[in-house]
Amino acid sequence: MAVSRNLRAAATAAKKHCVPDEWEEWSDCSVTCGKGTRSRTRKEKTPASCGGDPCVLDQVDDCVVPPCPCCFPDGDWSEWTPCSKTCGQGTAKRSRKIKDVCKDDQPHEKCKEQVDYKDCKETDPSDCELSPWSEWSDCTKGVKGKREAVGCKEEGSQQRTRTEIKKANCGKECFGCRDEWQKCTGTCSQST
Repeated sequence: MAVSRNLRAAATAAKKHCVPDEWEEWSDCSVTCGKGTRSRTRKEKTPASCGGDPCVLDQVDDCVVPPCPCCFPDGDWSEWTPCSKTCGQGTAKRSRKIKDVCKDDQPHEKCKEQVDYKDCKETDPSDCELSPWSEWSDCTKGVKGKREAVGCKEEGSQQRTRTEIKKANCGKECFGCRDEWQKCTGTCSQST
């Protein structure tokens, strides 16, 4: 009995656990975006013997790098919109659709339409333009809204007008009267 106890004690005393060296640097993450793994290793300084515990020489850990892009252009740019101003400096824009390539269970910001802007300026200025004068109206008398035809040799007035047919675009505005009045005398019918 005493001999076997002594043998067990000697065997226990002879156990040597592994002594590890320092860990090396972590490897790069296994992915360039999203969630992946990284690893590191180390060597033994002194190996285990006589049933001692071995060294842990490898480690693997999770790593997270910036999220993978989910939004990618889907098609060509639209045509540029007309300049926001017809006179002076303005802006024009164009857009294109964006495709979401990520899975629904992958948290990410919602993909938005891509919009591009550029400065623009009206380069073809034009002046305001008025129409030619209309023909003179019939000779009438009275107040606005209640005018009536004049009789033979009776005095009245007649009107002619003109309108703006083209607005100024970075050019000269229209000035001057839009209507004119003149005195007139009623005509007499020829007696037969």
